Amino acid sequence: GASIAVTDAGTVEGFPFELVAQDTQGTPEGGASVANKLATDPTIVAIAGHIFSGSTEAAMPIYEKAGIPMMSPSATNPPLTTLGSTVFNRIAFTDAVQGKFAAEYLYNKLGFRKIAVVHDGGAYGQGLADVVRAEFTALGGEVVGYEAITPGETDYTATLSALAAKNPEAIYFGVYVAEGVVLANNMKQSGLENVVFFGCDGTYGSEFVDKTGANGEGAYAASLIPPESEAKKKFDADYLAAFGIPTGSLTPYSWGGYDAATVLMAKVKEVAVLGADGSLYVPRGALVEAVRNTSGFASITGDITCNDVGECNT
Repeated sequence: GASIAVTDAGTVEGFPFELVAQDTQGTPEGGASVANKLATDPTIVAIAGHIFSGSTEAAMPIYEKAGIPMMSPSATNPPLTTLGSTVFNRIAFTDAVQGKFAAEYLYNKLGFRKIAVVHDGGAYGQGLADVVRAEFTALGGEVVGYEAITPGETDYTATLSALAAKNPEAIYFGVYVAEGVVLANNMKQSGLENVVFFGCDGTYGSEFVDKTGANGEGAYAASLIPPESEAKKKFDADYLAAFGIPTGSLTPYSWGGYDAATVLMAKVKEVAVLGADGSLYVPRGALVEAVRNTSGFASITGDITCNDVGECNT
């Protein structure tokens, strides 16, 4: 999404934008490593990320010290904007919203009264699981099991078998797709063949469907898809032409990736100064302030307006 945004952004005072992609592996350690690398590069002026909440939390103080603004399309852990960062902003909905919706859907729409909740102990997974547990209980439901798994394992039958003994009607899973695939594939052999798998934005996408096959039939995943608009239609067409797959098939955050990068580049254009020597200067303090003061910015995912702590998802 961000790569298409760079193509659409044109230039600033004749200087082209460049997207520098780095892989954090979705971990806090990877997030800190990437942040340390980017923060020492004087040509890096803004961060369209990070993507994962744990990685984001680890990176935030590094960018804070360097004075580099962030705009995440997908870091949804609610406390991230309570940490006092002046540089972190996000356009994604938070897990407080996602978790409440999931609990209400499980209870009101699907009619379940007994569920189990599984997470990975991380900032994203456990934070989301905690919201679902609290909201489902508040509705009158019973959370019969609440278990943490170790990320990266290839067999979770022991955990699932223990949960099966408690007779849940559904398993709510708040982690990422790799572990979600293993869990879904383990459910039948764990005595949970008639139990519904209910995932999150971390499991949403074609990877889950492709790797679970028949075991994934009937699974749910909560996510956010933008409303139809001319901007969305154009982006969807550009995305299909560029990558050969439909938008949203891999992740629900391609639209947000475009919007996050677009906001940052628009703000760079506002504060950049062409020097007498022909160099382009992007004052970091001015850019941090400009991003935080974003208001009424029209985008695919909706008008973007940031509050004083960087929640730009209202």
